[in-house]
Amino acid sequence: MKFRVIVAQRVRFAILDAALFIADRSVDRAFAWQDDVYRKLEELQMWPRANPIDEAASARQGGEIRKRSLGNYVANYRVNDDARVVEVIDFRDAARLPEPPEPPEPPDRVE
Repeated sequence: MKFRVIVAQRVRFAILDAALFIADRSVDRAFAWQDDVYRKLEELQMWPRANPIDEAASARQGGEIRKRSLGNYVANYRVNDDARVVEVIDFRDAARLPEPPEPPEPPDRVE
């Protein structure tokens, strides 16, 4: 049974940003690259656990996070077996360090 692949909005923007960078040199190449990235992400629907666990991302996010290498880029994702969902949560240049997680909202002070 297939998993449903959900690509977070921030991931879509990161992919678009990378494609726009490539488009500075070749628009056709940028479209082909972007199509290839989405095709590879959709492949996660069949074998979501085929890629290694990203230990550092798992420690930061709390829970098992896997990584898919996409050439010079890497996508991080989590697998929800109960819902049969793969959620792609991060996409970045493999040479860059990941963004730190958002700090939690401070609690309201009661005085």
